[in-house]
Amino acid sequence: MLVSVPGGGRVPLGSVATLSEGPGPVTIVRDRRERTVNIVADVDRELTTAREVTAAMEPVLERLRQRYDGYRFEVRGDAEDTQESLDSLYRALFVCVLLIYLILGTLFRSYAQPFVIMFIIPFGAMGMVLGHMVMGRSIGIMSLIGLLALSGVVVNDSLIFVEFVNVKIREGASMVKALMEAGRVRFRPILLTSITTMLGLSPLAFFATGQARFLQPMAITMFFGLAFATSLVLLLVPCAYGLLYDLQALLRAPRVLLRRVLDGSALHPEEGLSDDSR
Repeated sequence: MLVSVPGGGRVPLGSVATLSEGPGPVTIVRDRRERTVNIVADVDRELTTAREVTAAMEPVLERLRQRYDGYRFEVRGDAEDTQESLDSLYRALFVCVLLIYLILGTLFRSYAQPFVIMFIIPFGAMGMVLGHMVMGRSIGIMSLIGLLALSGVVVNDSLIFVEFVNVKIREGASMVKALMEAGRVRFRPILLTSITTMLGLSPLAFFATGQARFLQPMAITMFFGLAFATSLVLLLVPCAYGLLYDLQALLRAPRVLLRRVLDGSALHPEEGLSDDSR
């Protein structure tokens, strides 16, 4: 057998290579028109998750990439499916928050007040993390799906509170009195709204067995997220509302507000800012 060499000539194969017989590959696997070797393993879901295994493998794969130039190492299977699911959830979360904002903005006829109501959503996510720690479960795709549902549920308490404050201010009450009255009057409706939802979720969150355990992370997210957000709504939402009110007052009558701050007088007197600004 002759082989071509640089310059256009041919030489016997045996003069440039050592020939030996041996088994060849049974099949040649290609992915995206490149030769590929697949290494397959199963994840023991009782001990870990695909994301944790992938994170542990990444330093090893990086050393292999540096050692064997020209080779690529990719993680597929569950890790790839999980990443695609996460990308879809991020897009869904953006659409969910946007729709909530549009609905609240239309309801209150305001660009800013929806942010006060939605201010509690991140604290629901904190409740999700604490709930999974208490229950000893890992945060997964179903947990994040539960966070999407929680985003629409957790704003109910803030919505009840802010609407009552707006009504009181339109009736002539000062901002501080309206917030205090809302906290007193709306405490029971806010508490009952959350408790009834949590009681409905409690069997799935705490007593799930068999195939129902697949949905348990979603119920844990909604139960603990709603509990954590409800415990803070009467503290954080009034603060956010007061901050927004002060910013709007500063834009409407900056000299009046600054003069009160410099004089050390009450920032929110009973008559509000309207009398001085006139």
